[in-house]
Parts: sequence; C-alpha cells; structure tokens
Amino acid sequence: MRLLDALGVSATQALACVGAGGKTTACWRAWLECRSPGAPAIFSTTTHILEPVLPPDSALYLSRDPDAARVRSLVRSAAGLILAAARLPDVLMDVEPNPVAPSRPVKVSGLQPEQIDRLIEQLPGITWLVEADGARGRSLKVPAAHEPAVPSRVSAVAVVAHLDVIDQPLDETLAHHADRVAEYFRMKMGDRVMSRHLTQLLTDPRGGLKGVPAGARVAAVLNQRQAQQLHPQAESIAQSLLASGSYERVVVAALRAEHPVLEVFR
Repeated sequence: MRLLDALGVSATQALACVGAGGKTTACWRAWLECRSPGAPAIFSTTTHILEPVLPPDSALYLSRDPDAARVRSLVRSAAGLILAAARLPDVLMDVEPNPVAPSRPVKVSGLQPEQIDRLIEQLPGITWLVEADGARGRSLKVPAAHEPAVPSRVSAVAVVAHLDVIDQPLDETLAHHADRVAEYFRMKMGDRVMSRHLTQLLTDPRGGLKGVPAGARVAAVLNQRQAQQLHPQAESIAQSLLASGSYERVVVAALRAEHPVLEVFR
C-alpha cells in the first residue's frame, strides 16, 4: 500500500507533515509515490530541510517569492518539483545518510505558510507535500510558541512520532530542545519516555495537534525502525489516538523500509 493511500490522501490534495521522527522521509516517500508527468507533485517546506538529491526527471526551484506561472511551467515539464526559498550557505559535516531520502550536506530555507497558501489557491490540480515543522533530526519534540508553520489551505495533516523513543532516556540526542520536552512532561533529564507520554503529546491541542487548520483531516504516522513486526506499543497507542476523536486514522510505518506501511488503524 502506498503511504498516501494509507493516509487517505488523494491526488491534487495538500498534505502537511508535523511532529518529529520521520517527517522528511514521509514527505519524500509520498512525493516519490505520486510524482509523474501529467500528474504534478510539489514537495515544499515552511522550515529548514536538507537539500534533497533529485531524481533526474525532477526540478528544484529556489525563490523567496515564487511566481505561480513559473511553478506551473516547471511542473508541466518535470515529473516532480522541490520548492523552497533559498540555499543556506553553511555546509554541514555530520549529516546522517538516509537511503530513502538522500540529501546534500546543505540546507534550504522554507517559504512562509501564506506563500504556499497563495500557490495552492492559484495552482489547482497539484499534489502538495509540505514539511511544516522542524526537529533537527531528533525523534521527539514539543512545539515552541511559533511552531508548527502549517499552511491554512492544506486539506490533511500527518502528525509524525517515532515509536522507538519509548523506554529511551530523555536527553539532547533523543529530543529537540530536551529541556522543553522535560518541562512539558514534568520529567527530569535521563527519565525514560513512556508510551503514555506519546499519547499525551499527540492528543494535545498544544502539542501534536497544534496548528492544525480548521477542517483539515488528521492522521498519525507512528514510525518505527523494525519492519518485520509492529512495535509492542503500536496498537495500544493507535487505539488511544482514535478514541480521542482527534484522528481519522493511524498509520504504523517503517518509513525507511522498502514497503513502509505496516498497519492502518481506523
């Protein structure tokens, strides 16, 4: 099953990914699934992401004020388009290789949510995959006051969380701004993250559900490294999320595996 199908997102819709633990890989996989000549797909961002290594039939358009006519021309001539504001000057030395979403050791800056809203309105018939949150490669985060930056015109939001944080000690290698995470959960550094913490975060309007536009459908993506069997806590967390009434479906996935979708709960 394609990831987009598991999420219930059809062609020409706009999906934003927030959270931590696999957003870029999820957006990249979804973009690869749906990009093809005559069925344009755009991967964009409102944050900073590593610059993707493009397939040869795709294009990268960098502009702080992208022109709708130029975007339309590019998606007509390329199987897929990556859209961002600018390439940042610093070269990164410690980029972890991601075989599913290969990248260059530089970052690109994102567009403002209002810019993407304008393009979605001006360019109907395009599938949009928007990375709308940043976690600096960490597997757990609690959004800051200014996060996430979700365009208001997206029709669906995928809230990503990594199941492998469960039973791991809270520290800076696990969590983005670990001090903020500790304060949110009322934990101490070194305390172990439990499944109840993920459920709390993902069902909180100030946490995983923060910034979801009114009317947008919401799905959770519970990512894990193990591709052969579900994480022991996957089903119980999925059922808790569905019982909260905030999620339409929960996808358990090994996003770096050849066949990423492991189970869909509705």
